[in-house]
Amino acid sequence: MAAEIKGIVLDVDYEIGADNSEIVVQLKKGREKIFLKDRDFRPYFYVICNDAKKARESILKAAFGDMAARALKVEDAEIENAENVLKVYFRNTSELQAAREGIEQIEGIIEKREYDIPFAHRWSIDRGISPMDLVEVSSEGGEIREIKKLESAGKIGLRMAAFDLETMSVEGRFSDPKKDEIITIAYY
Repeated sequence: MAAEIKGIVLDVDYEIGADNSEIVVQLKKGREKIFLKDRDFRPYFYVICNDAKKARESILKAAFGDMAARALKVEDAEIENAENVLKVYFRNTSELQAAREGIEQIEGIIEKREYDIPFAHRWSIDRGISPMDLVEVSSEGGEIREIKKLESAGKIGLRMAAFDLETMSVEGRFSDPKKDEIITIAYY
């Protein structure tokens, strides 16, 4: 039975299952925390090649690394400023990592792109969803069927926040706010 859930995204992470890497989305709905999985999203990266047809066949036949990882699927992709681009999918992040080390050894592969984007970030980018976004999720049995970002979060009812400042400082001493500039500020 499908459920419609409206909540705030607290976190996006992943777990490595027996066969697949699975996205885990943590939502806050009122006082409740809900964990939902997206088991259909697959890790991928792009390759640019001389001949897409030949490269596709070679990639699908290739075994990468000690674990003999294989591409799950290869499809044509369109990227700005590039021709003959293939999107290469894998069952899990371990196989993607093995393949990204050796894929450029395949004849006709010119370069790889977006191979270093962490899996949970890749999902967030592709879905256009970030932590603290209000979303509406259609789920069944704890699995995400559809997720869409809503325009306004309104009152979200959080009771706690944390800030982290990273600063430049001289080795061997604590940061001095009068001397050391702030590099990044993060909040949760």
